[in-house]
Amino acid sequence: MDDEQLVEQFRHGQLHVFDELVLRYQDRVLNTCFRLIGNEEEARDAAQDIFIKVYHALASFKPQASFSTWLYRIAANHALNVARSRKRRSRIRSFTAEIALIADAKNPHSALEKEERAHLVREALNQLGESQKTIVVLHRFEGLSYKEIADIMNISVSSVESRLFRARQKLAKILKSSMTEYISS
Repeated sequence: MDDEQLVEQFRHGQLHVFDELVLRYQDRVLNTCFRLIGNEEEARDAAQDIFIKVYHALASFKPQASFSTWLYRIAANHALNVARSRKRRSRIRSFTAEIALIADAKNPHSALEKEERAHLVREALNQLGESQKTIVVLHRFEGLSYKEIADIMNISVSSVESRLFRARQKLAKILKSSMTEYISS
């Protein structure tokens, strides 16, 4: 059964079908939250809050976009709000070590060097603006298309393309500088 059928059943009082929607999307929502917030515990709390919001809003969901696009929009907005709040208290510190692949996927080194590189990449990502960071996370880590990202962020596809291009340029510049400092230290 597809998402839209489950939503329709939910809207007709079959509330138990919400469990299926949660099962389908919980990992993706949690991953998106983690990558935007940078803290596992806060990401879990945010994901839970998102599904509570979705549960309460699902009866009024108007399928102008797909359920998944609507869910990602809620998830990204909520996670960004949490990140903004957290950023005021402290800088976002952590992304998973897999991000190190952006810096150097072809040259494996020791675990310590990989962790140091991952730290450099996390710091570089934290230097991006919210919009660019969100687009990088949704595209690179969630595998969403430009069109899906445009729908989620309420911007045009060309805006997604240009922001992603600028984000990649900025990441490359920051990483080049950081790697030069890392190598010379």
